[in-house]
Amino acid sequence: METQKIKLGPQQMKLYGFVCFFDPQGFKLRGEDNRRVRLSLKKSAAQEEIIEIDNADQPLIPLSRERGARLAGQEPFRVVSGDDDGGEAVYLLSARTGWNQTRTFLQKLIASESNALFMARYLVAGNEVYLGSGDVFRADETLFWIGMVLVHPEVQKQGIARRLLQTCLEYSYNENRNAVVGLDATPMGKPLYKRLGFRDSFNIWLCTLPLKRHSFDLKGELNIEKISHGSRLQAYLDERLVSGKGGQTALLQSLGDDGCFLALKRGRVVGVVFSRPGRIKPHVGPLIADSPLIAAALLQKVCDHWLKRGEHSLFMMIPEQHFNETGQGSCREWEFCLPFRVTCERILTRMYHIPAEGESHIQKIENYMEREQREVLPTLFAIGGAEIS
Repeated sequence: METQKIKLGPQQMKLYGFVCFFDPQGFKLRGEDNRRVRLSLKKSAAQEEIIEIDNADQPLIPLSRERGARLAGQEPFRVVSGDDDGGEAVYLLSARTGWNQTRTFLQKLIASESNALFMARYLVAGNEVYLGSGDVFRADETLFWIGMVLVHPEVQKQGIARRLLQTCLEYSYNENRNAVVGLDATPMGKPLYKRLGFRDSFNIWLCTLPLKRHSFDLKGELNIEKISHGSRLQAYLDERLVSGKGGQTALLQSLGDDGCFLALKRGRVVGVVFSRPGRIKPHVGPLIADSPLIAAALLQKVCDHWLKRGEHSLFMMIPEQHFNETGQGSCREWEFCLPFRVTCERILTRMYHIPAEGESHIQKIENYMEREQREVLPTLFAIGGAEIS
């Protein structure tokens, strides 16, 4: 059988998993035709290698519009626990879709003892090809957070996301039958999440904040200092969040304290902000503060920090209630005492899974959602990220 040898390199690799499709138009269905595509594998973003793939007459990854014949229902398809190779695939998947996570952040996330990674795998010519991912981050004993739900764009609408979500839900409830399971949904993913039993809670805007210097007088009442991890920080988070989210705090601490600050008033913690590098631009969050003025002071400290490092803008994920207006238009005024204006790039919806049965469990989840909106959102000016809640 004839084989084709192809040398992989940055110009030939669509940075999305280990898969390189050699159809320049992409693997798209036209009518009922299954287009035949040659592919190759790549083990890392930098490594080049030669892979031989048979020029078979049959499609290597056959697609179908029929529900019973979709990719996720075929024998070579499996959802498996992620490993080191899976972690690299998640980074390449996220980069291809324009997400902001760095390789270092994802390595820390996946290595966390609070984390479980699942990969959608398809066997091709004896090779494992990763076509999607789903991640469960255990923020505390009760809260399980689903993130990094990614499917290769060339093989979407094949039941892969559903299988990944079902696996994440099964894992969460096996770990804790009374778990609260949440996620932040993009408009594309929201219809599937609703079909699987997730309910809307509130909207969040992914925003770009231009970096510039603001001057204002704190009247000597507030001290902003580099973050120091310890009991008083955790006590503040325990007080301000529905749960202390110890898993989230531990992950953020593992990334270092560069660009992270505490606000102190008479020695008492009154605010905290975390920031971290991003693949595209730095990310700020969570930002928690007792008042808009304190939040503004923390945010200005973060702006100064990244300005000194040559950055021009930041990403933030802001709950919708913190805007002065939520109408049409991308440029909105944040309800701070200072005129921070952000550009809203994308809307997300925080959703929680409501089980089909178990009245007391359902009531617990509904109470959690109500408490989050009533007690947490007033002081939560930016969330930590869609992948960690």
